[in-house]
Amino acid sequence: MPVPAELAAYLETLRFQKVVLIPCSDHWTRAIAQLPTHLRDRYPASVASAATVDIMTDKWRFAEMLERENLPRPKTIALHSYEELSGLPESSFEDMFLKPLDSQKFSQLMGTKAFQLESRNHALAIMAEVERSGKDGFPILLQEFIPGPAGSYFLVDGFVDRHGQTLGLIARRRHRMYPAPFGNSTLSETIRLDQVQGAIDTLERIWSATRYCGVFDAEFKYDERDGKFKIVEINARPWWFVEFATRCGVNLCQMSYRDALGLPVEPIRTYPAGRRCFYMLYDFAAHRSLEPGLRGYFRWVRSVKGCDEIIYRWNDPGPALFLAVRTARKQVNKILSDIYRHLHIAAAASAPHTRTL
Repeated sequence: MPVPAELAAYLETLRFQKVVLIPCSDHWTRAIAQLPTHLRDRYPASVASAATVDIMTDKWRFAEMLERENLPRPKTIALHSYEELSGLPESSFEDMFLKPLDSQKFSQLMGTKAFQLESRNHALAIMAEVERSGKDGFPILLQEFIPGPAGSYFLVDGFVDRHGQTLGLIARRRHRMYPAPFGNSTLSETIRLDQVQGAIDTLERIWSATRYCGVFDAEFKYDERDGKFKIVEINARPWWFVEFATRCGVNLCQMSYRDALGLPVEPIRTYPAGRRCFYMLYDFAAHRSLEPGLRGYFRWVRSVKGCDEIIYRWNDPGPALFLAVRTARKQVNKILSDIYRHLHIAAAASAPHTRTL
């Protein structure tokens, strides 16, 4: 299987007359958006232009676009060097966290999507650890952490066609996440679209500003301080819960397929509210962190009664079993790397910073 950078060369070797491409990660979305013109007729995709995909997948470009459009958003500062980081006053780090421009690549390297901060020295120690891991961590974002529990997060998922029309929409409220505070949804529930109208209005302005098309998953956090839905990020592609959306009657991948072929796409904006889904492996860990012990286990079992499990199927258990083994290995490696990293960061943060600037 090729890596994203080799996609064009790989497609040249295939003998299919026509194949619709649907990306499953940011890197594959970029690769499809950058395909040369002569391959796009044979391998059509309902994916935005390369310039728009760059805005959606580069966290700083995304933050700049939100600022230009004056949309509800968390405060975000781009840092390009140790000098900029160390030059900020201590107050700049209160209720803030470090967020990479490419969270997928950063997560693979560091085992986390972001770092919550305690102080400026803590931030400097984290960046020094990133450097020791073999990666230049700059530029990186310093972003406001909007207060509130997992239930303050709202997800709006859908599809925008090649004409810029939003044809599919489904909204969920997050109930649990793992790992906290920068993980993914492990238990969520569908809600009515009118409960997140402010978030939908923000998305429509983004589509107009960027000429976006394709499947999307947009994450918002409701800020009780001003009563606004603040947009956190947009996944410009299908994501974990896209099959659950299909079970609810909103088949976004089919929409993408038909749009890529130039076929008519029927709009869908109705679905059952109150339908819940969970990711068993991570949701158990999320609940255990809140309620450990045997009593907590039985409460977890009751809490997931009637939920859709997003991976496991009795008639096709292979993907879930494969994922369980892979997840177990990742968790062991993450625990070991976290212990190593926290020891180094704690030692560095408690000592005066001596890096030569």
